[in-house]
Amino acid sequence: MAYKLVLKEAPDEIHDILYQRAQVYFDLKNYDAADTDYRLMLKHNEADQVAMIGLVRNMIERGEYDKALKLVNKCEKYDANYDEIYRFRMQIYDKTGEGNKAIDDAITYHEKSENPSLELTNPIFKKHLSYALAQVNAKIAYENDNYGWKMLRTTIYELGHDYTNAIKAYDEIEREFGANRTIYYYRAGCYDEIGDMERAVADMTKCIESRDGKDYFLISHRGDYYRQGGDYKKAIADYTTVMELDPTNAYSYYARGWCYELSGDDDSAMKDYNAGIDVDKSYPYIFLMRGELYLKRREKEKADADFNEVIRQDTVARSGSCRQYALHFLGREAEALEWMDKIIASDSMNNGGYYDKSCLLARMGRLDESVAALRKALENGYRSFAHIEHDDDMDSLRELPEFKSLIAEYETKPVFIE
Repeated sequence: MAYKLVLKEAPDEIHDILYQRAQVYFDLKNYDAADTDYRLMLKHNEADQVAMIGLVRNMIERGEYDKALKLVNKCEKYDANYDEIYRFRMQIYDKTGEGNKAIDDAITYHEKSENPSLELTNPIFKKHLSYALAQVNAKIAYENDNYGWKMLRTTIYELGHDYTNAIKAYDEIEREFGANRTIYYYRAGCYDEIGDMERAVADMTKCIESRDGKDYFLISHRGDYYRQGGDYKKAIADYTTVMELDPTNAYSYYARGWCYELSGDDDSAMKDYNAGIDVDKSYPYIFLMRGELYLKRREKEKADADFNEVIRQDTVARSGSCRQYALHFLGREAEALEWMDKIIASDSMNNGGYYDKSCLLARMGRLDESVAALRKALENGYRSFAHIEHDDDMDSLRELPEFKSLIAEYETKPVFIE
């Protein structure tokens, strides 16, 4: 209706009307109808790059990569500064297995776009990190305003689990451009990854102070660092502050309850788990933790009810899932391991998945397999030794000679980008 009216009364607005309708068709996965609108846009203006990229996007969705590549190359000839060209061409090259070309376009996308999406480029960089790093280093060497490139370099280091070099790169940026909360936040995460909780806390504290000390998200992160470092008293204080700032934050109840448990105060832990469930019944981890506590109290019926609630809610195998533990506590060991393997398969570069598998196998008493999974986590860059030291899941492994030699082997071994 709008298109019909615009044709008569405001032809200058045809572009916007067609674009909006094409977007609706795309969201409905009606790519042919979206194509029709994009071609109408080109009929009004044959150099309309927005319309060309719309057609390219539809071609990618249909798997028509050769056609998409021809059109996006044509689009580039009209204006090579249009960042969407590189956003979609890197996807085409990625789909067709031309990884280095995909990375080249991902780099150009970062150069041309005012707000490039790491969510789009990181999976492409991951496939050949050393090449991506070389391309970014070349930009750093030849660009005068290279803050953005140096920040991107830290991202690539982190993608390769090379947290030591990432920290050095953040230090260099801080010396050259001055401190800011972005540096504090991400460098704290790097310190966390290598198990240096003291420095992780220090950076996160600076980050919190830069935001007037009332950012509950940042305070919760610092609480996590305290917990992983075994300082449960300070962790509890931070999670309490989070509750005061955001009383409906279920994570803070779960995390503080866990700290109470680790401190031997099961009664306070149960109160927190109950309170967390009262404010948010959609957080599976709280049900898991309360179920474990019920088991400890020999209240199996209540425990099983909580474990089944975890299974009801947690239905996607991805990082952060806890369904595998609920299945284990219900005695469904084969299903638990199958789910754990699905989590790992969803992101094989995420070393946390292998660490979680080690924890799960340790709970099952399969200690040799648990040590093997821990080795895989360490091979993939896991270095949070402070967490390993305080994680009760590791208790059954601590006296094993192979566990001790594995930790000694990797405590001083750096991680390199491949």
